[in-house]
Formats: sequence, C-alpha cells, structure tokens
Amino acid sequence: MVHIPDVKAFPSLRDFDPLQPHFTCIYPLIGKERNCANRVNQFDRSEASRIQVQILGGVLTGDLTGHLQKLAELSCCKRVHRKSLEELGVLDELCQKWEDDVREIPAATQIKEEDRGDTDPNLTSVQADTPRSEPAESTPRYNLRSMDRNHTGQICHKTGAASLIPDFVPHVKGPSNTFVSVLLRPLPPASSSKASRNREPQWRKQGSIYAFTRTSSPGMVKIGYTTGKVFGRLESWQRSCGYEPWLVAVADDVPHVIRAEALVHHELSEHWRVEPRCKHNPLCAGGHREWFEIDVDTAEQTIKRVAKWIMLARPYDEHGFLTRKWRNIICDLEKRDVVVTSANLLKAYDDLTSHERMRAIDSSQRKAIPKIKRESEIVAQTEFESELSAAEKDVSSLDQAMRLLLGSGKVGQLLDVLITDRRMYTSVDRRPKIEQPVMPMGVLVS
Repeated sequence: MVHIPDVKAFPSLRDFDPLQPHFTCIYPLIGKERNCANRVNQFDRSEASRIQVQILGGVLTGDLTGHLQKLAELSCCKRVHRKSLEELGVLDELCQKWEDDVREIPAATQIKEEDRGDTDPNLTSVQADTPRSEPAESTPRYNLRSMDRNHTGQICHKTGAASLIPDFVPHVKGPSNTFVSVLLRPLPPASSSKASRNREPQWRKQGSIYAFTRTSSPGMVKIGYTTGKVFGRLESWQRSCGYEPWLVAVADDVPHVIRAEALVHHELSEHWRVEPRCKHNPLCAGGHREWFEIDVDTAEQTIKRVAKWIMLARPYDEHGFLTRKWRNIICDLEKRDVVVTSANLLKAYDDLTSHERMRAIDSSQRKAIPKIKRESEIVAQTEFESELSAAEKDVSSLDQAMRLLLGSGKVGQLLDVLITDRRMYTSVDRRPKIEQPVMPMGVLVS
C-alpha cells in the first residue's frame, strides 16, 4: 500500500532555504516525523533559490503555478521523490498551498502591478535605459536594471520581468529560525562516508569571519566565513563576480566558524538582504544571500562580539551540543525577558566568571583557616615542650641541692630553699607538680 504524505507536512514557501549548506530534500517521510535526508545538488539548489526569491519578491510574470511546480521539483531529491511528487498527485496540492503563501505576502515586499511589465517591447535600447519619473518614496533604494549580452556579445538591457528584479530584496526566514534556535541547535554531525571518516568534522574547524563592501552598492555589507586565507577568499569573489571587494572587518581563529557566522547573520536578521541576481556577472549561478543593509561599524562590532563569546565561553561540547550551563543561562535570560544577543551573552559570561572567581577565593580562604590553626597549635606545643623541659631541669637541680643539704645536716639552708622555691610545689600551670620529700623526724629534731 502506497502512503501519500499530507501536504501540510511540507514546509511553507518561506520556511526553507535551498542555498543552506546542509539543505536536503523537503519531501516528508511518513511515520518518521522528518523530511528526506538526501542531498540536492548545487545547481538545482541555486536554480530553486533563484525561483523562490523571484516569487517572494513578486517579480515573476506568467504562469505562477508552473514556477511553483519547478521549485517543488528542484527542492526534492532526484533519486526518489521528484517522481513521487507527480505520481502520487502531491504536486498540485503543494503548489496550491504555496500559492496561498504568496497571497499572504505583505504588499510592501512585492513590486506593484502597475510598476511591472509596462515596458514597450518596441522601444530602442536607449529608450529602454531611460528611467521613469516616480515619487521618491515609491522608488526602491536598489532597483537598477540588470544587464545581459545578446548573440553578438554587446551589452543590452533586458525588458520584462527580469529587468525589474531589484538589486536586493529582504531575506525571508521562517518564524522558528531565530538567533536562539540557531544557538540551541546541535552542530552538524560528521559525514559517514569513508572518504571523510579520517577528516576533522567541518563544524570543529577554526576559521575567519570577514565583512567587505563594494563601491557599486553603498550602504551594503557582505558577511561570510572561510577556513582558509581571507584575502584568498576575496580574490575568489573578485574572479567569479567581477568586482573588487573592500575588506572592512575580520575576526581570525574563530572556533566553530560556521556556527559563528550563522549567529552573526541571525543577530542582524532585520537588516538581512538577498541579491537575487548577481549585479556584476549575469552568468554567475544563483544569487548571493549574505548581504546586510547596515553600516560598517555595526557589522564589525557584531562580528567581534560573537567571535569573542565563542572563543572565551567555549559553549559547545566535544559532541557539538550546547553545554547545560549555557542552556540554563539562555533559559534564565528569556525568563527575565532579556533579549538573547551576543552582547548579553558576553555580559552573562563576565558575570559567570566573576562568580566562579569569588567562589575560588572563598574556597582558598576556607582551606587556609585550618592551616593557620594547625600552625598555631604547633607553636603552642613547642612552647609547652620548652617550658616543660626547663621545669624538669629546675626540678632536677632542686632535688640535687636538697639532697646535698640534707646530707650535710644544714637544715636552715634547706628551709630557705623550700620557702624560696615553693612555687615549684604549688604551681597550677601546665608544668608537672613535684611532691614534697618526706623529712626524717630525727633530722629535723637535731
């Protein structure tokens, strides 16, 4: 019996990103409460991302259902579930669900119908390049026409929907994809393939988070990461896209650099923008999703805070899970209605280290008190032993004197010795008491 998945189990149009590094097939598996784990190849993901961004930006014309069907097929694994979509009749229901998602998109994120597709195809290339006069408030900040080449190799401006694709559109993310959810998410496990068993897992690698700008997009900053050399990565951007990047911020030797970059992106999610089509190279596959409409100082400070917190706190254990200590700290911040940001995480780390430092000081002090007591007892014992030794010497000398006096018959001198040294016989201190000798009656009478 063939089981048909419920269309509600598929993600909504906003809730998946084909360009994510670990993107997998969106087809839900019945009875397992998860999606298919098969990977989708890079080319299909790039094409799916381009279609998704254009649909959400409201810049596609023509048959919307056809574009949605193409997006659904490209977002499923070629091995199994692309065929299942059409064979089981799920494709039409999924497209209907995504059409409802498109209708719910706020009008502010789409290009108005009267501003789209009204270019006369009979205009010359010079006339097509002439911008329309529109009110300043309705003109997007970045809406330059993209360029393409004709069969002769000359640059010409395209007309229709493609020419109206804005340079940048707001990044669309699901409601569950937040800074805290990324923070709590386990780091990706190591690959089980034989080729990568002996390699270090990708999530354990250190790397650099960088930010750069370009002269053609003022006010925009691109934030990315690399496990190699930063300037080598910038040269790669220059070769592939055809513009010169200007490095404005970098943090080196960041542990778990992929997770650190994701935290930077989600902390700046309000300013996150997507370049649906490469502005400088029409042949560049797909768009670029890591642009932010912020100033350079904000980008630099955010990168430094996230990198500093991960380097100092070491919040993930050897298996890639967030430690219990930091889970409790995050829960405590949320209970107190404190927004979880890199700045508040750093403050929590400072408070934690201060508390641990005070506990260490108190513990060392408690350990020092018995040691001081033992030293004082040793000193007192030494003094007592010295006093006892002196007393024994005094007693032995007195006893010897008494014997001499008794032997010589000098009773008067013996009485003087006894009166002078009677403290030796009445002492109440810790020295041993000495019993008085018994005098023979005959000696005292004589």
